[in-house]
Amino acid sequence: MEHISLKCKLLAGTFRDVALRWYMNQHRFSVIGYQDMMRKLIHQFSTSRHCKVSTTNLFNVRQETNESMRRYLAHYNDATIKVVYPNQELS
Repeated sequence: MEHISLKCKLLAGTFRDVALRWYMNQHRFSVIGYQDMMRKLIHQFSTSRHCKVSTTNLFNVRQETNESMRRYLAHYNDATIKVVYPNQELS
């Protein structure tokens, strides 16, 4: 188990920008092993690779009628991870 944990930490140490923000926003103990981490990485970044998202797209993220604040913030956070230029100024 320690070997798997070490592999995950070493892999996470190579993350930059979007991947690092994604990793830092994972819930504690949500990754149960190296294969699980790889699966989550592939799931997260393989679908967002073709779609460029700007900061103005974040204005379209809305809280659903029956969505809790915690769930909405998680949803919003997922949207911010996909932003191509997070420090982009709004005109």
